[in-house]
Amino acid sequence: AAARIGAVWLGHRAHVRKILDSRICVVQARIRGVLTRSRFKKHAPAAILLQRCWRWYRQRSRMRIRIAIATVLQKHARRHEVITRLEILNAKVTGCQRIWRGFRARRQIAEREENMLKLQAFWYKAVACCQVRDMHTHARRIQRFVRQLIARRRVS
Repeated sequence: AAARIGAVWLGHRAHVRKILDSRICVVQARIRGVLTRSRFKKHAPAAILLQRCWRWYRQRSRMRIRIAIATVLQKHARRHEVITRLEILNAKVTGCQRIWRGFRARRQIAEREENMLKLQAFWYKAVACCQVRDMHTHARRIQRFVRQLIARRRVS
């Protein structure tokens, strides 16, 4: 019976120790929780500051990406607008050049016609003068010949 009493005592002691150990673990866990929460409360402003800084950085990064995308889109839109305006301007300039070249060509043709008419008039006048001169020369020869013929008849 003493062995049985010793065994029961040891079992009871082990059971009490087990209960105490579990209660000690619970108390230790509670204390650790309290200490951890108090440490977190001390570090909460720093954590809040870190979170605020991270959110600000993330927002700025997203904003930079959006700005970069908007800049690229604006660049392409401006390029398209400039190309469109340039095409319209080129069409207008080409039209003006075509009109000017046509006007200049017609004016040159008119000037050439006028110069040719002046040249023709001068040439006809010169030819007519030459013909009149030749006619006068021939007429003088004929008159001289006739006078000489009449003079010979009188003499003979």
